[in-house]
Amino acid sequence: MTSIPTILITNDDGIDSLFLRTLAETYHPFFNLTIIAPAKEESWIAHKISKGKTLQLKKNNSFQCPAWSLSGTPADCTNTGIHNFFKLPPSLIISGVNIGANTTLSLILASGTVAGATEGIFQGVPAVAISQSVPYSINENNPVTSAKGQLVDLEKHLLNIKPTLEDIIKKGATQTLHNFNFPYQHTPECKIEKTIPATTLPSNIFSRKGNTNNFEFSLSIKEPQDTSNNSDRNCLRRGNISHSEINFQNL
Repeated sequence: MTSIPTILITNDDGIDSLFLRTLAETYHPFFNLTIIAPAKEESWIAHKISKGKTLQLKKNNSFQCPAWSLSGTPADCTNTGIHNFFKLPPSLIISGVNIGANTTLSLILASGTVAGATEGIFQGVPAVAISQSVPYSINENNPVTSAKGQLVDLEKHLLNIKPTLEDIIKKGATQTLHNFNFPYQHTPECKIEKTIPATTLPSNIFSRKGNTNNFEFSLSIKEPQDTSNNSDRNCLRRGNISHSEINFQNL
């Protein structure tokens, strides 16, 4: 009898994210899930580890599977989960689903969601990061509303990549991170494309506040000038699911 794969789930939007809940509800019938997610949003912190801090774990009974929040980063959650919650390493780490795409190299390397998966790779566990594209203006003005509007499409996307996740589990641990990005909407024609990160353009992240020495977060969004047809951004523009493989042995 084939054993049911065990999956550790984390994210960077926090334990209360609607996308996290949809992920758990969609995959609960198929996998043995355990959730350890940050107690609050931990976006754009890359692979930060909470050195010198005591992390607080809190049980969350609102999910169909075992779930806890941790007062740490996505990478903290993955490391803590792997080494303290399983007799054997989990079959897979899923980090996400992020509210907003994680495409282009600059966003991928800065992403807390991607780091939650990367920590799994470093600990010898297969890992994927999953992100849902949401228009920036909608996401920044009201991320909760934008998330609610995406739940039906998100479930369809998650079921679409399920066979790919099962293949990743079968292959076992490698040095390859799998980064999935879902298009804003799901259509019957939606398919999975193998992609590469799009070209990154310089962006101003912090703007000076008046004549002071204070700088506020003020991201200037610039669309990458993709020269490659198989970039992650062009894939999303075609309405397809982007699947980029980042092999750390090649870095």
